[in-house]
Amino acid sequence: LPVGLVFLQPDFGSSLTFWPILFAVAYAAGVSGRRLCAFAATGAGLLVVAWFTVLAEYQKTRVRVWIEHLGWDRAAVEGDPAVREMLLGDAYQPWQALIAIGSGGLQGYGYLQGPQSRFDFLPYRYGDYIFAVLAEETGLIGAVALIVLYLLLVLGLFRIAVRTRERFGRLVVVGVAAWLGAQAFLHIAVGAWMLPATGLPLPLVSQGGSVTVAAVLGLSVARCCWGTPTSRGRR
Repeated sequence: LPVGLVFLQPDFGSSLTFWPILFAVAYAAGVSGRRLCAFAATGAGLLVVAWFTVLAEYQKTRVRVWIEHLGWDRAAVEGDPAVREMLLGDAYQPWQALIAIGSGGLQGYGYLQGPQSRFDFLPYRYGDYIFAVLAEETGLIGAVALIVLYLLLVLGLFRIAVRTRERFGRLVVVGVAAWLGAQAFLHIAVGAWMLPATGLPLPLVSQGGSVTVAAVLGLSVARCCWGTPTSRGRR
């Protein structure tokens, strides 16, 4: 039900983050592998149905462009007029993000010095593509450092979940860890054009008050769950 309501906004990208939360919480609650496979099959089936029924044309275009770009090489980009037209049209945003990430090199251009961001070649750079800006300005070193920080954050949340004695609190922490980790992974993968564009912000980094408040609240709830007493202890 929450997935459907978010999808109808329409916000297809945010609706995708519910599935990793479902899998992680279900696994932590002891759901069998057979049922988890059934969840996966159901999700895949719903995606197929959504493609033919409710997905908007711009969403389908993002997927088609992503699939087509997998077969491009340098010769196609430089010599095929159809490819160059697509790079200036539907593929413009992810292509500029790739240029930003690749041009950053090892150390980057420096803070606010990246040409793709500085000269407005990369649209939506403060929200959907902030990772590309960070990679351009801080290079491979900064990009890897950010990924490591998110990995440590997720592992720290799972550590809290293991130490949480109350079952409901443990599942809440697992859900927060899955949400932040999945959304960060999807954002970074979209920035590197490993996935079609989804419009997801990077938690705690992208511009936007609502996503930051939600992430901070989630982390606060997870921290409060550490060391919660058992039901027997409360009684």
